[in-house]
This record gives sequence, structure tokens and C-alpha cells, in this order.
Amino acid sequence: MALYRNVNVDIWKHPKISVDMNHKEKLLFLYILTNNSTKQSGIYVLPIKQIGFDLNIPQKTVKLILNKFENDLNLIKYNFKTHEIAIKGWGKYNFKNCGKPMLDCIKSELKDVKDLELLKVVSQNISKKEVKDLFERAYNGENIQEEKLTSREFKNEEDKKLKYQKEKQKQKQKQEEKEKEVQKKSNIRSINFYQPKEEDSLYKLPSKEDLEKAKAISQIDL
Repeated sequence: MALYRNVNVDIWKHPKISVDMNHKEKLLFLYILTNNSTKQSGIYVLPIKQIGFDLNIPQKTVKLILNKFENDLNLIKYNFKTHEIAIKGWGKYNFKNCGKPMLDCIKSELKDVKDLELLKVVSQNISKKEVKDLFERAYNGENIQEEKLTSREFKNEEDKKLKYQKEKQKQKQKQEEKEKEVQKKSNIRSINFYQPKEEDSLYKLPSKEDLEKAKAISQIDL
């Protein structure tokens, strides 16, 4: 679901709108194009009860209008069992500028479609090959979530991984060098230069008693 939907101003000049629809039908068709349940693929769940509640139109009238849109005007396809609706002209106006984010969004939405016949309804008016291929692959039951990379894309991915690994290794080396430098400075600051104490000295100063003994010995006559 997007916050905005594109509606061509020429819609009001189209005979199916300007001539073949009354005011309730015009309102309902504009609602189908712009309500907050719409999806990028042009296929989404829209219960009749919800339409009646939002537009204040009886459900019986809603059913009649949807049948007219589908069978007489050929504008939509509605599955009354799954409550899914497909807008036939959606692909003509909404896939012109379709980049990777939109393609990824469409991939995600298509895998949730229950009535696969609705995929064919929308794909008929899609001119952009990449988008049309997604619809056709989803209709054929292929896994559109898993795509093989081309050789060039694969090389680019490998280059990105290699560059990331080199950058990570470089950061690791810088961090290790920084830690070594910090440890080195820390060791220098913590060096405790040994200061010998007086009692640890190899030659101690003689005490007064030792001096007297030495003096007495020196006075002995040999």
C-alpha cells in the first residue's frame, strides 16, 4: 500500500466513465483506484461489506455495480469467494517508472494472490517487460522471490563482499595497533623503579657498638 495513487485527469473524459456511469458508480470506481487497501500490483482484497461501509452504499447495490464494471464495462475482475479485485487498466498507468524497490514490492504482493486468473487480467495491459515477466512467472507457479544473479551482478556482489572484508580487516588492524599503543603507554607509566632501602645495601654504616669493638681490637698489642 502506498500513501498516494496516480489517477489520470483524462479519466473523466473516458466514455465508460463520463457516459456509462451514474454518480454512485463514478464514486465507487474512483474508490477502487484509490482506497487504502490498494496495492502496487493492482490486485488486492476488497470485501463488499467494506465498500458499502466506506461509501454508505447498500451491499446489494455494490454487487450490482461490480457486476456492471466487470461484465458490461470490462474495467475490473472480482472474485466473490476470495474478495479479490483486479483492475484491468492498472498496468497501463502505474508501471512506467518501475525501479527495484517497486519490483520488490510487486514480488511480495503477487505471492499472496489466491486467484491466479487475476494475474492474467492485469498483465494484459502491462507494457514493461520486467513487470510483465513477474506476473507471468507468478501465474505459472514459479518462485519469483528467488532470482539468479547474472554473471556481472554476481561479480559486483563478490567485489562488494571482498571490499567489505578488506575494510573490516583494516579496521581490525587499526584497532589492534591502537590497543598495543595504549598498552605500551600504560606499561611505561606503571614501571616502578626500584629504590633500594638502607637495610638492603651491601655495605651498611657501622653502628656505635661496632666502632667501639673495632677500636678495642686495634689497641691490642700483638
